[in-house]
Amino acid sequence: MQPAVIRIAGILHPDDSWLNWSLEMLCRHWGSVRRQSRTFPFDHTDYYRDIAPVLKRTFVSFEGLAGAGELAGWKNLCCEIEGRSGDTRRVNIDPGYINGSRLVLASTKDHAHRIFIGNGIFAEVTLRYMRKKWVSFDCTFPDFASGVYDRFLDDVRRDWLSSIKDQEGVMDTLIERYRTEEMSELWSHENHFRIWLEVELAACRAWMEEGVIPEEAFQHIVERSYIDLARIREIEDSVHHDMIAFVTSLAEKVGPDGRFIHLGLTSSDVIDTSSSLLISRSIRVILEELKKFSGSILEKAWKFKFTPCVGRTHGVHAEPISFGFKLLNWYEEMRRDQSRMEAALGAVGAGKISGAVGTYAHCPPTIEERVCELLGLERARVSTQILQRDRHAEVINALALLGSGLERIAQEIRHLQRSEVLEVLEPFSGGQKGSSAMPHKKNPVICERICGMARLLRGYAIASMENIPLWHERDISHSSVERVIWPDAFHIAHYMLKKSIEVIEGMRVLEEGMARNLELSKGLVFSQRILLGLVEKGFTREDAYAIVQENAMICWEKRQPFLEILGADSRIMGVFARDEIEALFDTGYYLRFIDEVFGRFPKPDKSFAEKGR
Repeated sequence: MQPAVIRIAGILHPDDSWLNWSLEMLCRHWGSVRRQSRTFPFDHTDYYRDIAPVLKRTFVSFEGLAGAGELAGWKNLCCEIEGRSGDTRRVNIDPGYINGSRLVLASTKDHAHRIFIGNGIFAEVTLRYMRKKWVSFDCTFPDFASGVYDRFLDDVRRDWLSSIKDQEGVMDTLIERYRTEEMSELWSHENHFRIWLEVELAACRAWMEEGVIPEEAFQHIVERSYIDLARIREIEDSVHHDMIAFVTSLAEKVGPDGRFIHLGLTSSDVIDTSSSLLISRSIRVILEELKKFSGSILEKAWKFKFTPCVGRTHGVHAEPISFGFKLLNWYEEMRRDQSRMEAALGAVGAGKISGAVGTYAHCPPTIEERVCELLGLERARVSTQILQRDRHAEVINALALLGSGLERIAQEIRHLQRSEVLEVLEPFSGGQKGSSAMPHKKNPVICERICGMARLLRGYAIASMENIPLWHERDISHSSVERVIWPDAFHIAHYMLKKSIEVIEGMRVLEEGMARNLELSKGLVFSQRILLGLVEKGFTREDAYAIVQENAMICWEKRQPFLEILGADSRIMGVFARDEIEALFDTGYYLRFIDEVFGRFPKPDKSFAEKGR
């Protein structure tokens, strides 16, 4: 099983003539150079001074994709080429590869951080790509860790992404603007076929353990199988069936023992079981981001625990709350979304190897049981040709509910950013522009985008439920829908979470605006306290309500302070002393149980967001 990668080589040389000689030797075996770096001075170690007193390093990448499993052979070839350079070698060539997530280099030397890959060769992950940059390890060579090679590595990584898409495209249909790197790697066609291969190899292992496939044949299948996207596409153009193209390509690579691949299986055994793996892995990515988001919200909730602001119902001022209390409500909804996603993970984490109508006609239940055990899936207790689509609908509905929760948060921030409100502002970067015509504009575009994308998720939820009623033991009407909605839904939900984290962590909370708005209604937010105070003084609730409402309407119309209007009403002042009624206009009264409510939730420490509690 060989991931497709771009082959690179780092060449240490004393001058251009030896560099050109090395390139000529390498190109004879590996084809044309796709990209060549600038030449870097190599002076951080004296280790290679046997080659020349002054050395330079140049990197090259080669056209096309190669199988990562061939790395040991590449290093042995480079050692042969070095030997041809003279009795004392004049060059040193370090081969390796790059894909979307790592730079791997080969070596003849063993160290604790390297793994043996065969033929006297060891490999190490020199750099990993995360959060849009190359990240080193403690054992990374100083020159690689310095970042001096990053520009070349970035270019090659982009070439890899482009090559994957050019050869077979990506499964997702979403425009690139809203894709995330993590979901792009999961839902790439290469990974799609790689997971199919996981299932096929698990089935072969199960048959081998049953004594049907010889152990030597199984080893050949494992060692020789790899994903050749170009060949799969070429076969599919002829047979118009992606599973047949996939299996045929594998069989060609393996040779005679390839006849055991797909033994007793139907296409949906592989497709549906691999889909369960892919969706489960995607859910785990969503959960990781959701936990970060929840942690960020809770941190802000505690920070603004006692920051008073006005609570609104029907868009109208109601009674005082705290901004932290508002955030705590968001946090609790995200925790429910987390529970729903975890439940969906359990629902979709099932596999089936039960044949064309689910009766195990050509593959006994023991094979299904072992395959699912090897893959970490539950076995479906009963199935047809496929896994039933209520499982998948539960996943998409959980994503849609998550999207609606994110929309609720984003919509609230949009309102709080209105010019008439100005209590919260979403992040606005230094060079950002809000309008092509109006230079003053600071629009809540991130939150608006989140709101729009939630509508897509709800639409996908409808489509996923339409996929549940299929004909008899299966028809294929669900397939075209799933090819669109599954990758798109995960991309959108993941993108929305990332943007929501950006908003929460970067938002400006305008406490002075909150205080100003609390005073905007001239004290009307305290009307219920006046009502209950009158009831305590002996008024019927109906009479008390009528008196307070009458005075409130005067406040609405004349914009006079509510306390001042009440002070002129003899019905009220006949039962209240001045200091009594003034005491009813106390914001702190409304926040007296905030501590109790917050006591139901964990208080974050500095590492809270990273832990995702």
